[in-house]
Amino acid sequence: MTTRSRTLGLLAAVAAQLLLVSCASSGGSSAPAAAPKAVPAAAPTSASQAPTAGAVDASGQLEKMTVPYTPISGPMAPLWIGVEQKLFEKYGLEVTAQFVGGSSPITQALTTGEYDLAVANGGVAALNRLNGGDIMIVGIHAPTFSIDSWSKPEIRSIPELRGKTIGVTRFGSSTHFAAIAMLESAGMQPSDATILQTGGVSESLAALLSGQMDAVMLAPPQSFEARRAGYHQVALLSELGEYGLFPETGIIAREAVLREPQRRATGVRFMRAFGEALRLAKTDAELTKQVFRKYAQIDDEGVLQDTFDFYSKFFPDTLRIDERSIVNMMAFLDHPQARSADPKLFYDNGLVDEASR
Repeated sequence: MTTRSRTLGLLAAVAAQLLLVSCASSGGSSAPAAAPKAVPAAAPTSASQAPTAGAVDASGQLEKMTVPYTPISGPMAPLWIGVEQKLFEKYGLEVTAQFVGGSSPITQALTTGEYDLAVANGGVAALNRLNGGDIMIVGIHAPTFSIDSWSKPEIRSIPELRGKTIGVTRFGSSTHFAAIAMLESAGMQPSDATILQTGGVSESLAALLSGQMDAVMLAPPQSFEARRAGYHQVALLSELGEYGLFPETGIIAREAVLREPQRRATGVRFMRAFGEALRLAKTDAELTKQVFRKYAQIDDEGVLQDTFDFYSKFFPDTLRIDERSIVNMMAFLDHPQARSADPKLFYDNGLVDEASR
């Protein structure tokens, strides 16, 4: 399916979204007003306390789990590969990857106990924690922004976005945080532009191509589609120093996953499979392009190859969380206690470390 044909099919949906959601970013990522409480870091569980993090259980049955994720873009390649190559089954898990439109709905579902683990951005997990929730970041495979800003050809720099419309998938999404970081890198406030929700990555691309947005925030492969259509890359966030350092996409989990032995064992098995899938996403071009064809519905061979080339260098070698990414993230969160909070309250490397052993 070509970029133009997908765009035409999405324009009506985008137009409806824009009628419903029009808001400046100054209030867009705000967390609920409830006063945050300090939540103690999860107590580690020793290997002797936890069930063996190996293959199937005693009955020989795979453990079923649904893992929500967002968005449909490059950082999801390891999850898709893990499902398609049955790597999770290798560790006794039958994983169903379920797309959910936005990280905020995912954290809400985690809070209610609908899921234990998810693949989403770290910012909403931190906001949940600041407001007394129990969601933590337990692994990161996109520790910096892969998201860039793409604009109409006449817009050549970030300051030229002043007073313009910038499309993000949803408020509280990684694209929203990327837009805030980009503007701040040029000494601008979120209110200096009009940040609008489009509803999804494909919808953002369609809004740019149709002229409904002056600029949108996109990651590969959609960003490469914008480039091939003649649009301009206003900002490459990975080259903006500390402004590009952000836990864009990783594995977030309820604290119970860390504390309860059976859930912890499941989490360790998930990490082992995800780690193997991450290595394949860095090294196996044909396999990675295959999952992008299926899940992102992109058939352009040039875009697919460019996407693999980008993420083969972008993805880290480990899921371990670098505290510098967490510290920098706190500067972009719209919460009165974000900048003064202890960064160690928001992440835990225990599952990654145990999986590596």
